[in-house]
Amino acid sequence: MSICPASPGEHGDGHLTQRFSGLIQFEGLLRYESPVQHTARIASADTELAGKKIIKGAKVVAVLAAANRDPDRFPDPDRLDLLRTDNRHLAFGQTGILVSS
Repeated sequence: MSICPASPGEHGDGHLTQRFSGLIQFEGLLRYESPVQHTARIASADTELAGKKIIKGAKVVAVLAAANRDPDRFPDPDRLDLLRTDNRHLAFGQTGILVSS
């Protein structure tokens, strides 16, 4: 894994640039091989998701690993790109779509 070679004269604080680059690379690894592969919930109310009815009390499993390889979300999703900048992944189950009530 390489770290962005920046000197203080080129991009300000080279140490901060290297740390930021390292964070981007770490995020790339998290998307590619997520520590959380799936998560489960129990529906607290009747609802509908993607055209499917989910009844109160039903068990629902979200496969986060598949979401992190979604070609509609990530161009060339099976390629490990450590410098991918648009990288809003679900490695730890974070999402704005599935909300627990």
